[in-house]
Amino acid sequence: SSSGGGAVTAATVKKYSSSPFHNADAVFILSFSTIMLNTDLHNPNMKDEKRMTVEEFIRNNRGINNGENLPKSFLNDLYYQIKHKEIQVQGNTADHVLSEVVATTATGSGGSGGNDYECSGASEVKKTGEMRERMGPVSTSDAAWDGILSKSSEVETAFFTPSDKARKTFFRAGLHERDMFTSIISMSIQCISSTFVRSWDDLLVVKALRGFRQMAEICIYFDLEERLNEILETLLGYGRDYVLSTIMLDRKVYNDEEENNDNKKGGEDSDDEEALFDEIPYSVLSRDATSSFASISSPSHFRDTVTGSASHRGLLSLNCALTLIRQHPFRIREAWPALVGCIFALRDADALPVGLADLDDFADSQGVVLPASPFSRLSQRRVNAYIASILTVEESDEGSWFWRSLFGGQKRKLLSLTHDGSIAGGSGNLSPSRKQSFKQAPPLTEALLFVVKTAELDRILIRSRDLPLATQIIHVLLETMDPTSYDFLPFSYSSTYQRNAGSEVSDNDEAAQEDLLFEHNAVFALELAARALLSNQQHAPTLYPMFLSKFQSILVPERSDAQQQQHESLSPCPKGTKKESSSQRHLSSAALRAPYIMERVVVTILRSCIHLYDAPGMRQYLKSSLKLLADLPMEFVKHISDRLACGMAIILRGRFCQLETSDEWNLVGDLLDRAAHFRSGRRFVFDGIASSVDYALCPLPEVGSKSTDVLDAVENDGVKVTYEGGYILVKLLTYFVFGKYDGDISMRRLAMPRLEKMYWILFHMSVDHSAVDEHNKPMEGMVPDEELWQIVASAFHECSLSDNLDTSRQGVGCMRRFLLTTKPDSMSDVGWITILYSLSSRRPSVEADDARIEYCDLLGKILLLLLPKLSQRSENWDELTAIVKQTAEVFGENLRAGRRGNVSPLFESTVQTVTNMCNVMSLSEFDGGAGFSQWAGEALLAELEKV
Repeated sequence: SSSGGGAVTAATVKKYSSSPFHNADAVFILSFSTIMLNTDLHNPNMKDEKRMTVEEFIRNNRGINNGENLPKSFLNDLYYQIKHKEIQVQGNTADHVLSEVVATTATGSGGSGGNDYECSGASEVKKTGEMRERMGPVSTSDAAWDGILSKSSEVETAFFTPSDKARKTFFRAGLHERDMFTSIISMSIQCISSTFVRSWDDLLVVKALRGFRQMAEICIYFDLEERLNEILETLLGYGRDYVLSTIMLDRKVYNDEEENNDNKKGGEDSDDEEALFDEIPYSVLSRDATSSFASISSPSHFRDTVTGSASHRGLLSLNCALTLIRQHPFRIREAWPALVGCIFALRDADALPVGLADLDDFADSQGVVLPASPFSRLSQRRVNAYIASILTVEESDEGSWFWRSLFGGQKRKLLSLTHDGSIAGGSGNLSPSRKQSFKQAPPLTEALLFVVKTAELDRILIRSRDLPLATQIIHVLLETMDPTSYDFLPFSYSSTYQRNAGSEVSDNDEAAQEDLLFEHNAVFALELAARALLSNQQHAPTLYPMFLSKFQSILVPERSDAQQQQHESLSPCPKGTKKESSSQRHLSSAALRAPYIMERVVVTILRSCIHLYDAPGMRQYLKSSLKLLADLPMEFVKHISDRLACGMAIILRGRFCQLETSDEWNLVGDLLDRAAHFRSGRRFVFDGIASSVDYALCPLPEVGSKSTDVLDAVENDGVKVTYEGGYILVKLLTYFVFGKYDGDISMRRLAMPRLEKMYWILFHMSVDHSAVDEHNKPMEGMVPDEELWQIVASAFHECSLSDNLDTSRQGVGCMRRFLLTTKPDSMSDVGWITILYSLSSRRPSVEADDARIEYCDLLGKILLLLLPKLSQRSENWDELTAIVKQTAEVFGENLRAGRRGNVSPLFESTVQTVTNMCNVMSLSEFDGGAGFSQWAGEALLAELEKV
């Protein structure tokens, strides 16, 4: 509405009863154009010859009606109505004035209201008042219009405020300004974008960029976050295209050095080539550089400052977007996926700082990072091969534009690729010095690195301590790991490459339609999300459920019954492993869609357990995550066993004291066992167990100490592991001793002392130290778990039979301490007979004199220790008879081997052992009246008499 005239009269409305407008945008644009026309025609400071003509007005509004023109007669009528009747705006109209006028009119004539009319001096007002008197009572609406008309003396003259004066004047914008800005922002973005993309004038490109920045700041002021994100998406899109072009250019120009050297016959670098890399506008990239341009008075100086801006507009766009995001991260919503797409491109362009671009991984004890897995190598080969294939595709016109759009103007020819793959418009090659400098720091990559470091991307993405912001970032990053929702990213790598390279994708080729860089980008997104989680450990219970949900969808995908049966048939169970459940087997098909993502999920779960297992509220989530790993198929574990083993070893070493329940220990033990099935992980598993036993669980005396010393050490230092945990560790150590894992016994010798220590820890934990026998003496050496005792004894016996002399001697020593410390009454007869039968039937080689001597001495002592007890029961005689005969055979072997040539120490030791046993067994006190011991002594003496 207006007080001084109308833009469209009733006659015009009647003439154009059918609206000429096709959409609301046309109305908004024409309204804005009408206001500008009104100002132009009635500005007293403008000369008449410079005012807009009707032809110019019609030309300015071409194509605004949804791509079509408004009727010329309509625009012509509008022009002359504005020309003959100016639209006037009230200077100080406010709601309280209107209310005052209405109140005055309602009280009747007279009073100040009449005086106000009189003061206005307008005859038209008086006539209106007289007509109102004849018509009857005055309505509220009429009174309001009278009040507005009475202010005609306050109508202001329309004029343009000079730009320099406007910049010096500050006022607080309000609701009306917000509405006006909202009505023009969409078209403004399109107009500025068109100028920014199409112009090759450096100055104009920088001004367009400043327009983006100013619009963004206005959006921030008015809390128009949706529009702000629209601007950021636009800027990030240009930046992403620039980065992708940089990747393509770098690989094309510099990765084919030998081929280019063969094609080049000589010559210097072209001027265009030097300009390509030397005209990067670092002055514009510098922080807040655009805001300082207003102080530059010399146009030539200004153009020198912004030189190269048109060629590197994408770089400037990226810098502007990242600066805005760094300054206002809490206002980012819809633009997060666009930022993630740019980060993916920057990583492939080697334009991220080393600490941000790398994937955290496990390392061995020397600090050397574990070698890349087959999944990792395959993913990287796929990326390299795909980009290489794009570079070799014969380019269409659209593909040539993709290259030329990176730089511009006169230098377009520089980057148009010829069909033979060389660079047109120059020598096609760079000088050796230029190549060498690029190998160290590529100019374009160096500029991108400058932008990234200035924007402090790591602080935005992974070091934010704000929970809502961290939640938003992690959610967007994890979404990129889902192939079904990966297309939510506005910038799909392969689709961009395929589009710009002119390649076609068949609708029937599902593999071709899938983004070939999906896995490559998804693992990096997971890495960033994991770092953000670890940077917000205080919020981990709130953030981690998002990870767990994603891990479950990746590691345990849902399948139909038919798919389940098919996958089970394709999942052979490796030899020596237990049969897996159906939830495990269906994943082991060779058709795993993204095995590298699965590998990185495993690494992330292990890292989370290492850092967060002691965090309040996290244990249940982490246990659920570890259970996912326990269900992985062995066919997959085989390729990541080193990482699984290394992570679990660190968890065991650092978190064993926090594993309190049997379920937790069984889960840890199962994962360690699964990793140890494969050679690449076996050593890490053993190192983790050995380190925990040696330095963490309980520092015990050296192997060979008396059992009482061992028990005292355990009692004084305290036990730091539960009985269930200790049992799991003993079980795993026996696996290494027995060579369960592919018959590998290389760690047997190292496992024995740890097994002995771990057994005594369990022994201490399970023994009732207050118990006494009938003589009121402490019941030391009582075995609380006979099954565990049998396992450990068998493990030591197995080591004593080793072909390695050192291992055999060490095994005999461990077995001697273990058996002789155990009291005869603490074990059942069956248990003792079992171990005696094993000792007498399987013995070390006679070639290993030292081990054989100690072994026979132990066999003699244990027989003398147990025979009186065992022979008292006649049902044991058959087994004892076989044991004595086998023992006599062992002594006979020693005597015969020792008489070959000179008399050996083995012979002398055997004679001494047999003589001592026969003398003791002949005593009536030893025999106990059963007569079995005397017979045993005679059987042994018979072997001695043979020699």
